[in-house]
Order: sequence, then structure tokens, then C-alpha cells
Amino acid sequence: MAMASREIALPEDYQDLLKVLKERVRGTRAQAVRTVNSQLIGLYWSIGRDILQRQDAEGWGSGVIARLAEDLRTEFPEMKGPSQRNLQYMRTMAEAGGARQMCHKRNCPGAISALFWIRPRPARSGTGMRPQGWSMGGPGTC
Repeated sequence: MAMASREIALPEDYQDLLKVLKERVRGTRAQAVRTVNSQLIGLYWSIGRDILQRQDAEGWGSGVIARLAEDLRTEFPEMKGPSQRNLQYMRTMAEAGGARQMCHKRNCPGAISALFWIRPRPARSGTGMRPQGWSMGGPGTC
């Protein structure tokens, strides 16, 4: 009969190896979250830029933005970001220069902290934190 994994004799350096592997997993997960966040900031800025350009060129009002939010939520129901308010925040970010100026040299962690209304929505699991989706709230909602 095979021994249970908890009953086997472990090498002397097993705990050191386990510690290194845990740190590597945590570091890689953190890097993945930063990468996703940077990509989302670029996406949000580009959405805001497109809205801003259309408003300037075609005189869009809040009704068009509301419809755009509704249609995006229908297409991407798992996304919490495309509300009318958040599309207006994206527009404001683009108007101010936002992520494009902050990320021009890929220094996006600064952009992430500056754009506090964009935040990961983590879920706890037995293996630690993992991104479940992304959520946006207005200033002061973090």
C-alpha cells in the first residue's frame, strides 16, 4: 500500500524549496495583475479618447453614452466597468491626458495608483488571492 504524501520522509531542504516556490508563485501572480491592470488602463483611456473625439466631432450627448454603456454591458456582462458614469470617467481621463502620459514609458504602476477608481476585484481561494474580474467605482469608492 502507498504511503500518504504527509507520511513520507522529506529531504532536508524541502522547506527551503517550498518557500522559494511559494514566493515565485506569489510574485508571478502579482506581475500578472500589474500587467492586466496596465492593459485595462490603456483600454479605458482609448475608450475615453474615442468618446471624447466623437463628442467633439459629432456633438454626442449623455444619451449616446448611456446607450453605449448599455450595449457594452450586454455584450460583456462579466465586466463591471462599462457603466455610464465610468464611461464618463474614462472620457475625463482621456481629456486630462490620463494613462497615455503616465504610461508613455511603461511606468504604469504610477498610473494605477493615480487612477484609484480602477481596481481589481479579488476573490479569496485556498491558494491565495486571484483576480476574479475588474471593477470600477467613482472617486472615493475604493
